[in-house]
Amino acid sequence: MLKDIETLMRDHAPARTRFTELRDSLGKEGVAPSAPPQEIADWISLTHTLGEEDRTLDWFEHNAAALAARPELENILRGRLAPLLIERRRWSEVGRLYRDPLATLQQSHQRLEQVRRDAVPPGMEAMHPRLIESLEGLLRKDAGVMVASLVAAGREPEARAVVEEIRRVSPGETTEQALAQTAREAGVQVP
Repeated sequence: MLKDIETLMRDHAPARTRFTELRDSLGKEGVAPSAPPQEIADWISLTHTLGEEDRTLDWFEHNAAALAARPELENILRGRLAPLLIERRRWSEVGRLYRDPLATLQQSHQRLEQVRRDAVPPGMEAMHPRLIESLEGLLRKDAGVMVASLVAAGREPEARAVVEEIRRVSPGETTEQALAQTAREAGVQVP
């Protein structure tokens, strides 16, 4: 839906004004770090859609401590801010978005295993292997981001634990390539 909003704002100036007003209603200078999780997610998404990524990063920097104190925001912040931080090569800040990186990886792996075990709806059998393959790739990519960002943040013991776990649950050359590629992008070494 955000892509549709972005297109609408580009093609219709009054829509941009209205979405800016909507975003600012959550906080002119930024949403309060004590706001409900959905309001924080909406503010970040609307600010990004408005093309004001610097505003999002300024807000994040000024509220980092308050946001870090709210574990319920971890997935929202990581999901919405990590891509922007990676794009800006701010890997150490991505590393601070993980409270318990090993548990995060294990939860992702458990979800993959659940999809492997779940019954496939009739007529969808052919798609199941592709879905599994896609989820495996996402697991490896996420592990690579975790490892690179944790190393950049000075959290090498946790990065090593993530490396050991991804190698255990997804052994092989594809995993090693994913870890090495992300480490290169971040300018760090795989521990």
